[in-house]
Amino acid sequence: MLETVAIILILLGIALVILGLLERSDGNRYEYKEEYKVEKKVKGGGVILIGPIPIIIGDPRFALIALILAVIITLLLIWVVT
Repeated sequence: MLETVAIILILLGIALVILGLLERSDGNRYEYKEEYKVEKKVKGGGVILIGPIPIIIGDPRFALIALILAVIITLLLIWVVT
């Protein structure tokens, strides 16, 4: 059961990343034209957990959100497994 949920979440995440790369901020799809260039500023952050040691990368605001989510997911995992 959990394996199926995990696979579905992974596939959903991949689909969202692909859709995010294809969408523009005004909702239209990209069309490649040489004279038309869209510049975006993207901020993000993340957490890499290696054992009990978190490695925090990116913008501090988003990294803090990612750290909180990582702690919640870790606690849920411990709760489900035990």
